Amino acid sequence: MFFGKKTKVEYLEKPVTPEEMEVAELLEKVLAAMNQGNISEALSSYTDTARIVPAFSKYEEPHTKDTYEKHLRRWPPTGRFLLRDVLIRIAEGKKEASVTASLYASFANEENKLWQITKRYFRLVKTAKEWRITEATNA
Repeated sequence: MFFGKKTKVEYLEKPVTPEEMEVAELLEKVLAAMNQGNISEALSSYTDTARIVPAFSKYEEPHTKDTYEKHLRRWPPTGRFLLRDVLIRIAEGKKEASVTASLYASFANEENKLWQITKRYFRLVKTAKEWRITEATNA
């Protein structure tokens, strides 16, 4: 099979604090779910009020979590996604984080065998139990 389902995240700076490691774990969970075509699992890491701009779309207005799910379900789950140059920043003493990364995506079809690349920005908050994504946009 040309496209594997292996999760691949490469960090610009290795996560070292417990909070950075928790955010890294969340990113890896979302990426693994997307690579497995499990949209529901990927979106479970987003808040219900998240604002999401699709990575490879000319659609600039942010989607809600529900409309983004509909957007993703229009496409067959044949893609492979990688995150590279991931940089996690957590404000000291705050329960907020920001992440920048390069998102690489390739889709298994005859028209498009090349990797598409875009810069992504994520904003996260720490709830009582876990980190959740509140915003995902193109950087």
